Amino acid sequence: FKGQSHARGEWLLFSDADTIHAPESLGHSMQFAREKGLQMVTLLPNLTGETFWEKLLQPIAGAILMISFPLHKSNNPASPVAFANGQYILIQRDLYNRIGTHEALKGFFLEDIAMAKAAKILKGPMMVVPSPTLYQTRMYKNFQEIWHGWSRIFYYIFEKHVVRLCFSIALILIVSLMPVFCTIGLAAWLIVQGSLSDYAAGILGVAIAQLVIMRLTVFRYYALSGSNPYYSILNPIGCMIMIGILTDSIRKIYSKKGMTWRGTTYAK
Repeated sequence: FKGQSHARGEWLLFSDADTIHAPESLGHSMQFAREKGLQMVTLLPNLTGETFWEKLLQPIAGAILMISFPLHKSNNPASPVAFANGQYILIQRDLYNRIGTHEALKGFFLEDIAMAKAAKILKGPMMVVPSPTLYQTRMYKNFQEIWHGWSRIFYYIFEKHVVRLCFSIALILIVSLMPVFCTIGLAAWLIVQGSLSDYAAGILGVAIAQLVIMRLTVFRYYALSGSNPYYSILNPIGCMIMIGILTDSIRKIYSKKGMTWRGTTYAK
């Protein structure tokens, strides 16, 4: 962030070193900002992955963020929901200076979210835009990094509210895991009973139909997120792991030890 003090342009682009940008990335972003009359644009990337765990878990973590910070609310000036992705923030210098630059945000673990909240308070027009073709990034490289990285993100992005973390866990259980467990449980119970009445067959048919629709939806989501859609077959396993990561965030809240990241300890 020290480079901004040497920049002379009207706009500033903040990005992470581990991002790969398409040649037209900046031009398209600037054009979009000017056409929409925006002072801040933050882009959502294509999350790439090479290992099994990246391809399985990254789409699930991304879905939790998008459900928790819906685009229609993040992009609504009247909504208190604010979201920004520090991997790509294009901001007008005037708004950046009114926020107080990164100097005013250095006490926040997630500076990008803090910047988005400040921009909304200052009535600076901003938008969050999915842009998988404009840049990509690989956030984590193994299971340990994924667990620790998303645990810390959830810890702060939900503002250390246990209720919000529990809600995310409940959502995963109800939407992703319950259809699987209920269908398997019902089928097993009917097999044990040794008979299948018309009523029982109807219930089992509805359960299977619901499961098929959910699996097809997840399959499509994995494909749209840039991950191999066939990894969606193991999505229930990934969801159980994600529940573990969210639970670890709750544990960190009650540990009262704060969070250490890259040599800096942030208070609880």
